[in-house]
Amino acid sequence: MTDLNILFEDEWLIAIDKPAGMLVHPGREPEPDDQIALKSVRNYLGQYVYIVHRLDRPTSGVLIFTKDQETQSRLSILFQNWDVKKQYCAVVPGEAPEQFEVDLPVKRNDEAEAMPSFTKFERISFKEPGAVAENSFSLLKVNPHTGRFHQIRRHLAWNSLPIMGDYLYGDIDQNNLIAEQTGIKRMMLLAESIHFTHPVTGVETLIKAEIPPDFLRFK
Repeated sequence: MTDLNILFEDEWLIAIDKPAGMLVHPGREPEPDDQIALKSVRNYLGQYVYIVHRLDRPTSGVLIFTKDQETQSRLSILFQNWDVKKQYCAVVPGEAPEQFEVDLPVKRNDEAEAMPSFTKFERISFKEPGAVAENSFSLLKVNPHTGRFHQIRRHLAWNSLPIMGDYLYGDIDQNNLIAEQTGIKRMMLLAESIHFTHPVTGVETLIKAEIPPDFLRFK
């Protein structure tokens, strides 16, 4: 697939810059192969690949697959033990604190047990009202120290800072108005980088996605 943006590839791993709107794996409804990251990477390589972690459909950025099951197992252990450092960028309406932390448990669903969940946030820049749209906006650097379901989205929403374009945890009318004023239709959450010790070679590995133009408008 020529449109697939490969960020890293070696004998064991391949990482792509997943576009916002692309699924990681097939869902309940049929989707074209080029809208499913797993199938797109499989078709690009001509071989089966294995999922290690996931990104929400509206989130873009670094997504890693492995080329064999043994490497998947080794890398998955690093993710499970929080030995993988992840950094995100997020845009939120309003003026966020310069630095803040959220330490609130997250449930995957109503029946599930609440699991410990911790995220650090740092404001990179602030746009006054009228600079981009009628709202003010904050661009945040986000470091999740755990990897719970919708962790970043929930932690920001629970602090009255829902991510721009997040229709699940944010205000629908506000999101519609901001999208109309900015022309930005996506959720403004980017998995910017992943840093880990390579599970086979032992080399420190940093994989970064390019900051999209939509995010640069808020720097």
